[in-house]
Amino acid sequence: MQVDSEISNSLIDNVVWNIGGIDTDTNTASNFYIAERGTIGCGANQSIITWTGKIGLMYPSDYGFAVGGNVKATCLATNLFDYKANNCMNNNWLYIDNKFQWTIMSYYPNANNACGVNYYGGISASSAIAVTVTRPVVYLKSSVKITGGTGSSSSPYTLSL
Repeated sequence: MQVDSEISNSLIDNVVWNIGGIDTDTNTASNFYIAERGTIGCGANQSIITWTGKIGLMYPSDYGFAVGGNVKATCLATNLFDYKANNCMNNNWLYIDNKFQWTIMSYYPNANNACGVNYYGGISASSAIAVTVTRPVVYLKSSVKITGGTGSSSSPYTLSL
């Protein structure tokens, strides 16, 4: 399928990304959500807590809230670092087995570290220069409409303004 990048770009909104930092990885998805919107950034300029742009990365809270199944309530009360417990990672549609995935959140006070989903399904800090999986995230404009497809891999959604 041919994708016109100019048309695709016109569907993506320019948004403010919250890039607040955190100093511990033993927090629930709700606590990460609060820290992501916090008042402390990372590194030399800890006052930078937002960034405006079209493409970002998932938040730790996105990962935490993506859990489902009969373990959802238990997992939402579990620290994201401990998502291997209670089978949380295997009920999380964002988990990729044996892959470290970056998130948009920094881990302060060390500007060289960032939060990511570790190989064992939990959130932890790692060196920002490590080679890992990134998942670009975009926000579609509110005027975007689904014009076709079912959302499956064989029949993806088609979109238009």
